[in-house]
Amino acid sequence: MLSNLCAYVEDLKIRTAYGILRWIKRVKASRPQATFYPIVLMLHLDEGGEPLIERQSLIAFSEWIRYGTPSFTMSVLVESSESQDTEKYLGELDKCLKTQIGESCINVHTLLVTYRNSSDLSETTSAVIQCTEIGALIPNTLVVNFPHFENFSSRKNYNDVTLHEFWKKIVTYDKKCIVICKGELWRVKPMAEELTVDIWWVAEDDDILLLFMYLITNWRKFADARVRLFTVIPDSRNQEADAKIVEAINERVASSFIVAELRVERVDEETFAIYRGMRQNPAPAQWNEDEMTKKSSGAAVELNARMREKSVQTDLLFVNIPKWSPESKASQQKFFHFLETLSGGFHQMVLFRPPSIEFNIRKPEAKLNVAEVI
Repeated sequence: MLSNLCAYVEDLKIRTAYGILRWIKRVKASRPQATFYPIVLMLHLDEGGEPLIERQSLIAFSEWIRYGTPSFTMSVLVESSESQDTEKYLGELDKCLKTQIGESCINVHTLLVTYRNSSDLSETTSAVIQCTEIGALIPNTLVVNFPHFENFSSRKNYNDVTLHEFWKKIVTYDKKCIVICKGELWRVKPMAEELTVDIWWVAEDDDILLLFMYLITNWRKFADARVRLFTVIPDSRNQEADAKIVEAINERVASSFIVAELRVERVDEETFAIYRGMRQNPAPAQWNEDEMTKKSSGAAVELNARMREKSVQTDLLFVNIPKWSPESKASQQKFFHFLETLSGGFHQMVLFRPPSIEFNIRKPEAKLNVAEVI
């Protein structure tokens, strides 16, 4: 009798959840403006030196956004080997993964997948992403570890080749948000005193970073943290144009409901333009590939220098990166070099690559009081 009651309750939960999702889709379809709620697929390549720590960082980030996320899935990709008992290893890995997830505050579906060798990894990664898209809960957010290449320029190191094949497919999913976790995020203690969280937002026509920041900074464990939002805009050298940009930024931040110290960082026009140019296919006519790579490296250097000047002592750093087209020549190489340069000197950092579709937070009807950007 009790087992039947429990089964009925579980079935009711599932039917209610799907009913809510269908309602969300109907409301979403009736609105001219796209909306976004993260549905997370954590992808972990079981090739690193510390796989437990790497997976724990992915789980830690997912915990921070759990109140705005309807579904979490973790897929671990393992190379099959004739020299060891792959089935036995997968069994041990499954137990370890369940223990890790059980110690967290989220419900996660797990998927263990094997691949034959590095050349097979790209297609295996694609198959995993497409497989998880079957059903009502289609992941729109890929959460992955930062790609630490030992010798990226030559890619002769085995782990580098494997990582390249893994990322080669991930980068092509430009309609999904990619969240890149760098460092041991699980060490961040949200309820600790004097916790400082810095958000560096290159203000494109996309508010998806603000949406994630709303989910994170409004979680009760981050309630006492000092949150600073650095908004990066182009130095227009025109007071009237600059005032309009700042006003628009204030409105967008007000609509996001983020409570933070707001500041503006003005950068060179070319540095800001690289965020637009790197996602265009083809690139602007005046930029050839060599010039594009040089400009993107220079932009990353300038932004990294600004962040190191203002956020070197921060406990946790968030920043958005360009959502450039994955089809352009040498796109992957530009992507990896941009990541390396932009994140240099920071140990605990989360980078967001927004999807190619623009998702903007709708401005509430009521006028909100918000501290002005300084």
